[in-house]
Amino acid sequence: MAQKLEPVCYTGPHVRNCEKAKAKLLELNPGFNVFIYWSIAQSPSTRGMRDCVQGTFESKFGDRWYTKTWTYNYFVFQEGTIIWDGSRSNQNLCITDSNYERVGKVDRANWMGQLRGLLGTERQSKLYLSSLALPSTHDSHATAGNIKSIVRYTGLGDCQAVGVKEQLEMGVRCFDLRIGVGLHLRHGLVPLSGYLRDVLNVMSQFLDAHPSETIMFQAKRDQNGAPGAESAPHEVRELVRSYPRGQVLDAQPTLADCIGKMVLYHDGGVGAWKPCESDGVRPTGQGRNDLEERWDQVQKHLEWVTTNRKIDDGLWWTVSCAAETISRWNTESKLKVVIGLVEITRPFAFANYLIPLTLDWLVHHRGQGTLGRVELDFASDQIVHEILLWNFDYFLSLGCT
Repeated sequence: MAQKLEPVCYTGPHVRNCEKAKAKLLELNPGFNVFIYWSIAQSPSTRGMRDCVQGTFESKFGDRWYTKTWTYNYFVFQEGTIIWDGSRSNQNLCITDSNYERVGKVDRANWMGQLRGLLGTERQSKLYLSSLALPSTHDSHATAGNIKSIVRYTGLGDCQAVGVKEQLEMGVRCFDLRIGVGLHLRHGLVPLSGYLRDVLNVMSQFLDAHPSETIMFQAKRDQNGAPGAESAPHEVRELVRSYPRGQVLDAQPTLADCIGKMVLYHDGGVGAWKPCESDGVRPTGQGRNDLEERWDQVQKHLEWVTTNRKIDDGLWWTVSCAAETISRWNTESKLKVVIGLVEITRPFAFANYLIPLTLDWLVHHRGQGTLGRVELDFASDQIVHEILLWNFDYFLSLGCT
């Protein structure tokens, strides 16, 4: 049975005090989940709780002139669901840092299987893959270690910190691969180590170990690929079909149709169906060095998609939270390219700016509509985790239990 805190009053900033309380509760209850909240308007409801206890603690903060003590509530539970409509505002405060979860622990390597169990067989047969919020990486193979030229030292060519295998284990399920002649992997002007088959082998082995999952990917002929790559569509399709887990379809699959499959999709390259973009807010690459402008585009895109999408529309939407960098260089003079190498904002700088803002937006709007593919540079555990939680919150709000 879970253990409560002894009566205690922590002194200091309230957020820090809540973190202290959480650390103590986890020390007392290893392997359990902790949910701490303060609300003057509402309390969370629970569903399917096991080994659950509730309690309170006090938090005192102020100076010699004014001190205020707040009482915080907490749940400690091993399994179950917290239904909570609050946020991290002063009126409805939830403190659990990045480990706040409505559905206990999300198994990142098997999260789609976990979600399938929540949805049930019948609902899966009626929902398209695009109904989910899918963590997606931009230029997924473009890590510094895969760049075999001096470009690796400029910070321009790498868009991810870890490889595809680590991204899969993190929870990423949608991948952006760029190819040239012979299906050699590349990032624009920059050749990368390995071939498309190498990445497909990684994906296939992951699905062998996690058969409840689905992987989406594009194998896009990069616009800066060498001449002669026009044969890529046929080569890619034949290669994908050579894998027992490979899937090339004429239309988007339902969740029931793609269990344990790696699905080729179309995004300006080759594949089955073409994803849609939300009208009027597609990031354009204009002002590509302006971080604030880029966030404004991303935020408008998030708001449009969650407001206008329908779960059963069958359309595939992309929210691009990645950088717009060297995509237009092939149309510019060599002098402009050299100047751009000095002046352009690196993908890592975009990620450092965009990911915290996107994470905060997702936390405060969690489960309010469907997102589609959320594309990231330098995907991190924290933001991928938040995208996964969006799925569970959204479907729980629809009454899936």
